[in-house]
Amino acid sequence: MADVTSEETARRVEEARRFRHSTEMGGGRVPDPAQQDIAAYARGEVDEAEMLRRARQRYGLDGLPAHHNAGCSWRVGGGEPLVPGRHLVGAARRTALPQGRPGRTRDQLYNEARQMGIEGRSKMNKAELQRAVDAKR
Repeated sequence: MADVTSEETARRVEEARRFRHSTEMGGGRVPDPAQQDIAAYARGEVDEAEMLRRARQRYGLDGLPAHHNAGCSWRVGGGEPLVPGRHLVGAARRTALPQGRPGRTRDQLYNEARQMGIEGRSKMNKAELQRAVDAKR
């Protein structure tokens, strides 16, 4: 990979810092292999395409058709770049959480409520589903 300028390196380092902070504020954790990939990206050793390839491979998404990346945008708003693979890392993190841990999605809670036979679940928000599922256990 071609050398990146010091300005580009600084931008990538800040990008990586924001990504880690955002993930941690959302209750997640960036796994060590992903942190290593992010550091390599910040140093200019890998590009965005390689980051995406690694993230897809890490979470078993490399066999999915390319259109599954449609929701993954490299730039938002005023052109601010995103860390490549962020969409996939977040999605994989949320769906990989075992049942019973905080952080389950509303859909996961809804499906669990359906399996438990909880009535009125379609009108419940996430917090209500969480309380209903916990109470039923």
